[in-house]
Amino acid sequence: MVELADAPDSKSGEGNLVWVRLPPPAPGRKKRRNNLQINKQIKLLYEPLSSALPKKRLKAMVFFNTALIILCLSTTLFATTPSPWDIEGLIGKKAPDFTLKDIYDRSFNLSSLRGKVVIINFWATWCPPCRAEMPSLNNLYKEFRNKGLEVIAISTDRSVQPVKDYLSKNHLDITVLIDTENRVSRQFKVFSIPTTFLIDRNGIIIERYLGEENWTSPEIKKKIKDTLIGIP
Repeated sequence: MVELADAPDSKSGEGNLVWVRLPPPAPGRKKRRNNLQINKQIKLLYEPLSSALPKKRLKAMVFFNTALIILCLSTTLFATTPSPWDIEGLIGKKAPDFTLKDIYDRSFNLSSLRGKVVIINFWATWCPPCRAEMPSLNNLYKEFRNKGLEVIAISTDRSVQPVKDYLSKNHLDITVLIDTENRVSRQFKVFSIPTTFLIDRNGIIIERYLGEENWTSPEIKKKIKDTLIGIP
């Protein structure tokens, strides 16, 4: 379940930052099979005791131990959920490589852009600040693409169809990729959207932006120009 710490339709200020805890991937057949195996093991564990212990005591024991198992599984499940502090550790480090597909099922990997300045934007179609900043991000790309800038927008939507619908109504020149399982967003320690990273020609993350930005502002354009010519 997605948790919002701010109203997604907020109009200004800090309200434009949509804080979300990215949900874990939906359980597949393997996880359902594991759950059935756990239930079977619990049943086998307590069947021999059913005739030896009072009914109330047996129920209490089953309840307590089942709750303990659930707690352990939950701790393991959420151990890799990014925190607001994790993302700061990426600054100055090499950007994690990844491979994702676009809406046409074509594969794309970050390493293919080696030697270029790259902006990676994590967004979703249901996120108002994400949609609001997309035109200026696209305009930034059009202004600097011939000078070595690439822009990748990674959708965290749970399916590809909303992204297809959005792109059918909103033309974008930037590369749009799909991360339905939030695998790449976790690599980049993303805990809110929109979140954007600026990567230099050496593949090093030199800046991160949290929340909606005006990507054609003088400050950001200067930062892009400096990064393109190698000024820290």
